[in-house]
Amino acid sequence: MMGDPGLVVVGDPGLVVVGDPGLVFVGDPGLAVVCDPGLAMVDDPGLAVVGDPGLAMVGDPGMLMVDDPGLDVVCDSGLAVVGDPGLAVVGDPGLALVGDPGLAVVCDSGLAVVGDPGLAVVGDPGLAVVGDPGLALVGDPGLAVVCDSGLAVVGDPGLAMVGDPGQAVVCDSGLAVVGDPGLAIVYDPGLVMVGDPGLALVGDPGLAIVYDPGLAVVGDPGLAVVCDPGLAVVGDPGLVVVGDPGLVVVGDPGLAVVGDPGLAVVCALGLAVVCDPGLAVVGDPGLAVVGDPGLAVVGDPGLAVVGDPGLAVVGDPGLAVVGDPVVGDPGMAVVGDVVGDPGLAVVGDPGLAVVGDPGLAIVYDPGLVMVGDPGLAVVGDRGG
Repeated sequence: MMGDPGLVVVGDPGLVVVGDPGLVFVGDPGLAVVCDPGLAMVDDPGLAVVGDPGLAMVGDPGMLMVDDPGLDVVCDSGLAVVGDPGLAVVGDPGLALVGDPGLAVVCDSGLAVVGDPGLAVVGDPGLAVVGDPGLALVGDPGLAVVCDSGLAVVGDPGLAMVGDPGQAVVCDSGLAVVGDPGLAIVYDPGLVMVGDPGLALVGDPGLAIVYDPGLAVVGDPGLAVVCDPGLAVVGDPGLVVVGDPGLVVVGDPGLAVVGDPGLAVVCALGLAVVCDPGLAVVGDPGLAVVGDPGLAVVGDPGLAVVGDPGLAVVGDPGLAVVGDPVVGDPGMAVVGDVVGDPGLAVVGDPGLAVVGDPGLAIVYDPGLVMVGDPGLAVVGDRGG
């Protein structure tokens, strides 16, 4: 589960690549990830590499850690380490402890960590704990990660899977997470973020994640993620990626990309994700989510997404959703073809993408049509 060689994490245009093929780590201060034994660390100023004074490292050979305040991540089996001098790793495999504010991530089975000082993780499989009110699985903005099926916890009443805007956590094996700018992690093949295996998601500008080998990613603010092998996503207008014929990009057949900053979408069949700045997955107030595989959720008003046939959620009143009678807002309408609300469009067929920002929309299933902003409407077919 942890340490997938295909892991890719991107958070900033100045990202640094590790030596191990298929691994990428962001170079933005406050973010670092290590999920495969023998991997190297990010090389951005402010981030420490293994062996640096004040850096604690777990005992497993090949495991590296970062010492940057704001985020620490470890993903080897049963190991975890903190980046604050004087902190030590708990001895029990599958247990980790973090003491530095704004950092705490463990990727072992049944493990979850909070990032607030003095908080620890319970060592019981499939269990996570939060000690500070208002925390989800993170103690400070800019960090949120959990990685075991059935593992998730929120400290603030009314929270879903997310503790705070800019924080998001999903707790199925191979989860994906989004947080603040410069933070994101995904690492297990078959990850279920928006439902189907191979899908990741993003939260805020300057963050993106992908996990499958062959994926390409760009670290431009507002970028998104993808999900299918050989597929990638960009957040900057004019950028192009992916080669999977199953995806459709605005104006270009066989591609899946969105160019508006703060927006991202598209993936494999039955998956779609939006990533407008401030978006929180399955956590924004007033947001409803379908609990079935293949569903996608949006956290920002005016956004909507559909995942699998009959699954979708919207966070803004008046928005239309697709599929089952599982809408998140009274006044939402279930549709199967088109939605006409400005700044949002969703269709309910499998293999569908959605808009994340006013003036942008994408659909790539044959015969699907949608409307975004006046003067903008994109329809895509697998063939173009």
